[in-house]
Amino acid sequence: MQVLAAAVHIKRFDPGANEDRLRACHQIMVGAQHEDDPNAPVESFGAFRGWWIRGMAGVPQQTWLATSDAGEPIGCYVLELPELENTSMAFGYINVALAARRRGHRLGLRVKVAMLEWLAAAEPEVRHIMTYNDVGNEHMIAVNAALGHRVTDYFQIFELEVGDARTLVTAR
Repeated sequence: MQVLAAAVHIKRFDPGANEDRLRACHQIMVGAQHEDDPNAPVESFGAFRGWWIRGMAGVPQQTWLATSDAGEPIGCYVLELPELENTSMAFGYINVALAARRRGHRLGLRVKVAMLEWLAAAEPEVRHIMTYNDVGNEHMIAVNAALGHRVTDYFQIFELEVGDARTLVTAR
């Protein structure tokens, strides 16, 4: 377990074996969504559970929960390490979420720094780390810039309401 200043504790956990921690992470992600990705649909616990247990593409990953000194869940992240078997190409993806009422206190920066320090010590073959966020998430963009990340690409995501899609299908 890693302890940060101001009584923040970060501990790795197995999402398949600790549903309480997994539910805490889901609640944090859902609670933060209006700021992090306001146009995305709310992810059900079942879908979230599948992602955090099996990963987006079945790649090796780790899950972490940040808590206050009192044990309150205040942040979480998932670290995906898809290329560890090929160390010349090793990289990882991180996805960090913070409880809405805990934002604005540089906790996101501290959690990412703690994760990067752990990663450098535990997985020295990882040469690149990638992260992503909504273009409107100014706080995490500032965190990433402070850490030295640089923008390498923009992705377009197309969204369609399910009801509208059903209308299109029946119109065919």
